[in-house]
Amino acid sequence: MPLSLVILAGGLGSRFGGPKQLTPVGPAGQVIFDYTIADARAVGVDAVVMVVNSTIEQGILDHLSAMSLGSAAPLDSAAAAVPAVPAVRVVCQDRHPLALAGSAAGRRKPLGTAHATLVGMEAAPAGPAIVVNADDLYGPEALRLLATHLRTAPPANGALVTFAVDHTITGPGRVTRALCDTAADGRLRGIEEGAVEGSKWVGSSGRVVSLTGAEPVSMNCWGFPATALAIFDDACRRFVESDRVATDDEVLLPTVVRSMITAGTIFTALATTGRCIGVTHPGDLELVRALLAAP
Repeated sequence: MPLSLVILAGGLGSRFGGPKQLTPVGPAGQVIFDYTIADARAVGVDAVVMVVNSTIEQGILDHLSAMSLGSAAPLDSAAAAVPAVPAVRVVCQDRHPLALAGSAAGRRKPLGTAHATLVGMEAAPAGPAIVVNADDLYGPEALRLLATHLRTAPPANGALVTFAVDHTITGPGRVTRALCDTAADGRLRGIEEGAVEGSKWVGSSGRVVSLTGAEPVSMNCWGFPATALAIFDDACRRFVESDRVATDDEVLLPTVVRSMITAGTIFTALATTGRCIGVTHPGDLELVRALLAAP
């Protein structure tokens, strides 16, 4: 089965104050997802799909064109122009039928990361997918771990790359982090969204954890089996058909993953000692640029 990379780039950048997906961080004008695409191609992905919102679609296409990374053309014809190097296909989350149905029911914001993943996996060739954020730089080891796992593990199994929480913080501001519960054999037992403020993590359930810095967290660096596509579709359809659709609630990846674990899907937590460099606040940019420029 082909292996795809799905990049979630549909966020509105409300805390950042603009489209951070397109903020240059590299010495030649590279944005963060340029590095992720390069790392994914180095491990042999067969297709790359970016999920965006329509307000930044043209900016994304212009950037990809300038970097010679791809276009919005069909994957087969676009890839044919550059042998052995898959082009990038761009799809709009807010034009998806479920997004349009949500808007008709009073929805005023994206449906969430689970829906963005659904949109990306639908646009990719049938098969497993590495799913990542556009504004987090995971490093080559994370992509290699996921690619190896998805090619060698049982076909219904998934994976998550976990980072020590201290290796994901670039500044003093409040950031969202999902805390992971992992078993001794490496299985992911649970995951909860929350926020890091100083040395404390506060979960969506109200749980408070005093951090040592070594706790494993998710930065949305996932490996999903092909079978996950139908699960994401069902979860998103149920949400759109519910009375929550017109609220600010979202269909989040950790929520769907928890339901998959409960139903028997095995997710392996692939721990890495590397850093995950992300941009949440404008003040993070200088540190990110300095880290990328370091030898």
